[in-house]
Amino acid sequence: MVTQERPATHKTTHSSEPARLAALQRYGILDSPPEVEYDELATLAARICQTPIALVSLLDETRQWFKSRIGLDVEQTPREQAFCNFAIRDQDLLEVTDACADPRFRDNPLVTGEPGIRFYAGVPLITTDGHALGTLCVIDRRRRELEPQQRIALEILARQVMQQLELRRALQLAAGEAALRRDAQDRLTESNRALEDQVRDRSRVLQATLDRLRDAEIQLHTLFENAAVGLAAVDSATQLQRCNRAFLEIVGADLASCRNRRVADLVSQDDAAELSAGLMDALDSTTSGWLREFRLRSADQKTRWVRFGLVPVLGGKDPNMRGIVVAQNASPAKLAEQERDRFFELSADMFVIAGHDGLIHRINPACQQVLGLEPGQLLGARLTDLVDSADQRKAEGALDAMARGAVRDALYIDLRMRDARERWRIIRWSAVSWREGDRVIAVGRDVTEVVEAESALHALASRLQSIREQERTRISREIHDDLGQRLTALKMDLDMLGQDLTRDRPADQAEALTREMQSIKNLVDTTMDAVRRIAQELRPDVLDALGLAPAIDWLMKDLESRTGLQGRLQAPEHMPRLTDDQTTAVFRIVQESLTNVVRHAQASQVSVLIEAPGDHLRICIEDNGQGFERDPADNASLSLGVLGMRERAASIGAKLRFFSEAGHGVRVELELRTARRRRPAP
Repeated sequence: MVTQERPATHKTTHSSEPARLAALQRYGILDSPPEVEYDELATLAARICQTPIALVSLLDETRQWFKSRIGLDVEQTPREQAFCNFAIRDQDLLEVTDACADPRFRDNPLVTGEPGIRFYAGVPLITTDGHALGTLCVIDRRRRELEPQQRIALEILARQVMQQLELRRALQLAAGEAALRRDAQDRLTESNRALEDQVRDRSRVLQATLDRLRDAEIQLHTLFENAAVGLAAVDSATQLQRCNRAFLEIVGADLASCRNRRVADLVSQDDAAELSAGLMDALDSTTSGWLREFRLRSADQKTRWVRFGLVPVLGGKDPNMRGIVVAQNASPAKLAEQERDRFFELSADMFVIAGHDGLIHRINPACQQVLGLEPGQLLGARLTDLVDSADQRKAEGALDAMARGAVRDALYIDLRMRDARERWRIIRWSAVSWREGDRVIAVGRDVTEVVEAESALHALASRLQSIREQERTRISREIHDDLGQRLTALKMDLDMLGQDLTRDRPADQAEALTREMQSIKNLVDTTMDAVRRIAQELRPDVLDALGLAPAIDWLMKDLESRTGLQGRLQAPEHMPRLTDDQTTAVFRIVQESLTNVVRHAQASQVSVLIEAPGDHLRICIEDNGQGFERDPADNASLSLGVLGMRERAASIGAKLRFFSEAGHGVRVELELRTARRRRPAP
């Protein structure tokens, strides 16, 4: 026999697990310190059943906790290992005579390990409402079976344990009720005290509020009377009930003449109906955004403007205070607006007001004159639709940048625009963003003739540069060929003349003549060297024979030999293909840069870096000299050398930039587009 079963007295509990756990929590016994009452009942159970271990166990969600433990050291075990977990399912005693033979427990760690349970008998601890909180159980390390009298005694002791729990709970409830009564009395006393404090505080607040109201009334009266703008109180018929001094000064009347008059009676007859209707509408409105300008009645025939607005008094009880009329002298602003409109209309420059989407809202007559288009063709059109397709992306990008607030000041841009005769005009625009109206204000000027003249000047300058280079080449060759040959012939003639003069002469005379002839030949050699150097400077033959990189290398070596300036050239293995004009212009820019380094930089080293990414050529000339505190192009803006470099760069469509910092040298960068095909560097 493994498990003691008594079907006749079986009563299965029907409580749900959440309800059982709630009942257990109501007793507030979990994790409480040991109590002698429970220990005595557990000891009595162990003695009666003659077992070494007796426990009063309680089961929560995850564990089996022991309120009393006789013969066992641990305070709790996992619930899934607890024998009591099976005992609480029924209301009768659960008896396991041999745990090793019971399939429910034979693999349990409490059976296979410490404390080595073989025998178990447990009686559920049942509450009055049928919830099993735990068990009173006895355990033995050997197989055995309880006597009938022992079972009866164990059940009696289990009921005694439950009575102890009920008694403990009743005492707790009684103590809780007493504490609640004391707490309620304390709260009532505190509430009365707080109520008295609130009454006193409220009295002080009310008195302070009355004081503030009196102060506010005084301040409001002072503000009304001394405000810089005109203020007047009106009733439901817009009749004036009260005016301040500024209002009387603005409308040019006295208090007696204004009393009980309508506001519309103060303006010209042409504006009276509009003002009256506007004020009545504003009185019935819940907002205060109404504001208009009107002409005053004037005996001197001078037009004076006043800006009227109205703020309705909402929820007011005084029938004579339905609204506050605000009056401002608008004559200066109106005059400025008229002057602005006159300037807008009479300006020789084009004025356009457009949205950030390019939609044109307003133009001046100059737009019609320049483009030859009627207002109906411009107003409502998109500015970008009038722009050449090649410039549309540029125009759209400018509008987008202004819409995003990326442009802080004015934006300057040249756009090609089509006129009524299908001619393209180059318009130079300066635009600012008008953030309040989500608009762009642009001023344009027709610079077609200026740009064409600039293009012609650039073409002329390029032509002059080309002619100058051709002339330098011609002069270089003539100096090298003609003058060089003549100097060579002169040297040969001097050799023959020296031989003739020293022949048949005494030794001392011959030696003197030889020294004089050698001095003349040395002078001729020096002259030939100077001729070759001048010819190379005018047009180095290595540039035409070998190309750009070798010519720059020769130039740097020549400077090093003459000035001691150490140079380093870094060039790609394959140089891009350049036109003759590009080659000459790039060489001259590098030559002028190196010359400036020698003259001004006080440098000991200079480097030239040539790069050819894609279809571009980049050249960087950098020295370790004294540098400039500002942009070297600004410091040397009057230098013919820098102007010449800029002009040469512009003639080949190259970008020329200068970078410098005091004490850290100067860097000159040149970049231009080249043909895609390259040729190997010689």
